[in-house]
Amino acid sequence: MESLNLAKESLEGLSENIDELDGENQIENLVVNSSEILCRREGAPPAQSIIDAITSPTLNESSAKQLYTSICSLLIEGAKADCSVVNMIAVLEEARITTPIAQRVANSFETVKPKLRWMLKCTGFGQRSIVDLKWRLDYHVRSSTTGVEHVPAYFVSLKTVEADGVTFGNEDFTCSQEQMHDLVSVVRDATKQVERMLSASN
Repeated sequence: MESLNLAKESLEGLSENIDELDGENQIENLVVNSSEILCRREGAPPAQSIIDAITSPTLNESSAKQLYTSICSLLIEGAKADCSVVNMIAVLEEARITTPIAQRVANSFETVKPKLRWMLKCTGFGQRSIVDLKWRLDYHVRSSTTGVEHVPAYFVSLKTVEADGVTFGNEDFTCSQEQMHDLVSVVRDATKQVERMLSASN
């Protein structure tokens, strides 16, 4: 799990305004409805209706907007870091939010975290990395359209790993001799760049 990377303004927006939510399930509704918008769920309430629902005599519209954006930031950063309930409570308590409210926010976050992590995975926070490359050479001896030909064809398999470091996949493709030459050049250049960076850091 990564550390939670929340902006100071987001923490202040939470600590200054979240205590004003005293209605039954207001905190839970705020977290769930905000996650629905972040996940682009069909039928998700508009942002303005969420802000209107938490606006009260003790929480004006400007503060309600600040709280809403702070909750959205918390949800995104918490999902990116795969934050646990315990860690979320610790972060919120460190921001001077009372323990009962921190527990309500953390428990609500835990229920929406899988959807948020799925959305983050789909929208590409973190690219796949190539961890292995295999290839084999084959020859096309005859083609049904052109007849006899002796053309080399390379079958390439790239083993990749997702940004989470756990999920592996394969990308398989074929390429011509010229394309293979270009691919080898790119791999060699990348290897040299990594070696330069490693030698510079030592």
